[in-house]
Amino acid sequence: MRPDFHFDGEAVIYFSLEAVHIVAEIAGARKKRRLSPEAKARLIDQGKAHRFLPQTHGVEIPETAQI
Repeated sequence: MRPDFHFDGEAVIYFSLEAVHIVAEIAGARKKRRLSPEAKARLIDQGKAHRFLPQTHGVEIPETAQI
């Protein structure tokens, strides 16, 4: 492994392919969550109640609005 430090506070680390599991563990990488189609549909249905809606209540729009 060889670190390469930049002046902006970031670092680039070069490592061999054999060390990818060790580097992923140190960096805290996690595997991507894979959902079944049923679980995905259930999450979509549950999230519909919490979606943002357009805020039109309490706002008066004149019928002859000029743009």
